[in-house]
Amino acid sequence: SGCESGCPRETVGVADTDLDRGGRGGLSRGPSMIEVTCAGTLLPAIARELGVAERQTAVEGLLFGEVLRETQAEVDDMNELSRQETVRIAIHTFLLTGGRLSFYDQVGHVREDVVSARVAEMAPRRLVGWFVARRGCGTTPSIRTAAVHDHLTRMMKDQQVPLLFLSLSIASSPDPAETRTIKSKTFIQSDRSSRFLSPIRLAVASLKIDAAAEYRSFRSTHRNLRGLGAVDELSTTLPPPHVAVLEGVFDDHIAALDRNILDLKELESALQRARAENEVLRELSKTSMADVR
Repeated sequence: SGCESGCPRETVGVADTDLDRGGRGGLSRGPSMIEVTCAGTLLPAIARELGVAERQTAVEGLLFGEVLRETQAEVDDMNELSRQETVRIAIHTFLLTGGRLSFYDQVGHVREDVVSARVAEMAPRRLVGWFVARRGCGTTPSIRTAAVHDHLTRMMKDQQVPLLFLSLSIASSPDPAETRTIKSKTFIQSDRSSRFLSPIRLAVASLKIDAAAEYRSFRSTHRNLRGLGAVDELSTTLPPPHVAVLEGVFDDHIAALDRNILDLKELESALQRARAENEVLRELSKTSMADVR
């Protein structure tokens, strides 16, 4: 399902997969239900990376988060016990790998050394999928995308949870200040014996939240030592996941401003040198005119 930036609604997504099918010890198990969620700041943060890469038509990267399992046992009218498992995948953050073909080749073969290094870099966060963001293109995955996803799934087979593919389309606009529409679609490989990617709805947390109130609601689990009142005051709150994303965006802006300041200083130095040379030329001109007279 598509999701547009600035949209306050929340969509709940569920999909059936063949994850861990089969009963054990006489207990039947139905297909697992998968629910996918992400913070409302994740999609704009990815879109911003595409906006920064002005000369590129697409950017891609890896998605990291956590996976929670919930099992519910039920007894039907025939007194048969069955178990239903729900897998909840929460996307917390992402790691940009670059433009197109940043970690795979033209035919969709994944460079496992590159992916392994990036996954180790983000430890202990868990790899839950990957994404591609394009300018003004559709969100339907290509044959190469399916091949890449299949290779990643086989590479991470020990996780026992299907990986996600997030496809984003950002509307192109000549005006950088104009509000842009973000369309997204999430896919999952429901059948491991096939490369076919099935769409799954993504639950996006509302962007209309009180971040300050949410920040204050998180309390530190560490116990403070007696007599250290300052420690108690400094460790009363912990930031929610989306705060880290916003802080990263803010740090990028600060870094860009620092680079602009350095560029301005270099231009100022060049201007001062040009003025000094101009003064020397004026003095030489005056001396030459005096000699002629």
